[in-house]
Amino acid sequence: MPFQDKRNDTGHVENVTYFALRLLEHFPEVKRDIVMPAAILHDTGWSQLTDTERALFYETGDDGTGTQICIRYDPILRARHQEQGVYMAGRILTDLGYSQEHTPHILEIISEHDTRNGFISAEDGIMRDADKLWRYTYPHILLGIRERGDIPEKLRDLLIDNCKKEGFFYSDIAREIAMIELEHSMDEYKRQNG
Repeated sequence: MPFQDKRNDTGHVENVTYFALRLLEHFPEVKRDIVMPAAILHDTGWSQLTDTERALFYETGDDGTGTQICIRYDPILRARHQEQGVYMAGRILTDLGYSQEHTPHILEIISEHDTRNGFISAEDGIMRDADKLWRYTYPHILLGIRERGDIPEKLRDLLIDNCKKEGFFYSDIAREIAMIELEHSMDEYKRQNG
């Protein structure tokens, strides 16, 4: 737990783990022993970045070229947290005596879970679907509005557009869950904020 939720995203790992479990119900052939550790450990690398680095992820100021700072640093921060995530996950799995048979695949999933195009396996697809489903939850919607100043309707439209993109989700069931989750999240936001 001390390595989780380091981007002011309390509950992220719990939500991702929950969605991974839900998705696995639809894919009995997918190896749970790979998906679940990857889901739990995928963002531990954020714990190895400095507070200043993590703050850049939400910085909306201009960098002097007209580009928001968060956009400029996003690829760098994502690559760093993935690299550090492989290190942290490898260390944790080794310390726990986790299966050497599954560890390389878990680490490969974590290595590019935010930046890889396509899916290297069903396990990768399910874990990354679970991670992306977090974006459709009420806590993430609220975080986007409060931390980045997102406009609720624009954020909703962006999430709908992402859901429709070819290759964004691995599975059709993730798309269905995303749209249901988004509807509930927007209803809750309206209920809480008028």
